This record gives sequence, structure tokens and C-alpha cells, in this order.
Amino acid sequence: MLFAAYGSTLLSNYLWLGVVQRVTASTVTPFMLLLPIFSVILSYLFMGEIPTGLQILAGSVILLGVMVSQNLHLRAYHFLAHALLSKTRRYVIKEN
Repeated sequence: MLFAAYGSTLLSNYLWLGVVQRVTASTVTPFMLLLPIFSVILSYLFMGEIPTGLQILAGSVILLGVMVSQNLHLRAYHFLAHALLSKTRRYVIKEN
């Protein structure tokens, strides 16, 4: 158990410092909020712990917050709008 705690701490700090060297800290910092989400997912995968409703709700709020802070919600909206419009155009062209 002690090894897992120290190992994950060392690995996460190593990865964090590697990313910060390549990208600005202000870009990377919001993604640190995703750490609890990954912790719940990994505890489910490796330890068989079932996430509670409150954990799922909190994870959804965290994801929404990161999406808003990084403007991912706008990118997703534009991507979906473009995809839907291009599919609609294909159907219109096929009908003619």
C-alpha cells in the first residue's frame, strides 16, 4: 500500500513536470481537477469499488467546469454543428 502511494505520487509529479515544460502552466492547471475522476475510475478498474451517485455527480460537475474553462464546450458545439450540417448536405445531394 505504501509503495502504491509513493509510486503514484512520484509518477504523477514526474508527468506533471514533463507536461509543464512543454505547455504553459495556465493551460495545464485546469486538467489537474480531473485527478479525482481518474482516481474513481482507477479504483473501479483495479479494486472493484463501485462509484456512488455523489461521486458521479461531482465528476460531472468537474468535467463541465474543465470544459467551460478550456472553451471545450464551444469546440464541441462547433464540431457537432459542422458534422450535422455536412451529413444533411450529403443527404440533400444524394436525393437530387
